[in-house]
Amino acid sequence: MVYANDRSAQGVTTISEENTDTIFINEITTQPATQSRLLELVIANNEAQSFRTPGYRSANFHKSDDGERAVNYSLWDSEQHLIDAITAMAGEDVNLDETMAIATPDFRFYTLVYTVQA
Repeated sequence: MVYANDRSAQGVTTISEENTDTIFINEITTQPATQSRLLELVIANNEAQSFRTPGYRSANFHKSDDGERAVNYSLWDSEQHLIDAITAMAGEDVNLDETMAIATPDFRFYTLVYTVQA
């Protein structure tokens, strides 16, 4: 993981079957030469916008060791909160053109079905 951001009282992303938050996972394909820049762009966008966005809970950004992918795992209060946030952020992301030039996003909503703790 290269970055974690959470607004909960504990300051830690909690993943549990009791958690009814909306899970949003964005797997972004890029090239090894642009992976670091991609992460700079998406993390800067998250820093600038997410904390002031209603319904935002947390975000975690991971990078693959081969340099070909980055993953953003984020939690929201509801799917509608995220849709509203994406709509509001669309015109504010000054890095969007550069991000799309070096990466291909593949994002989806997920439902947690099972966790296990060691």
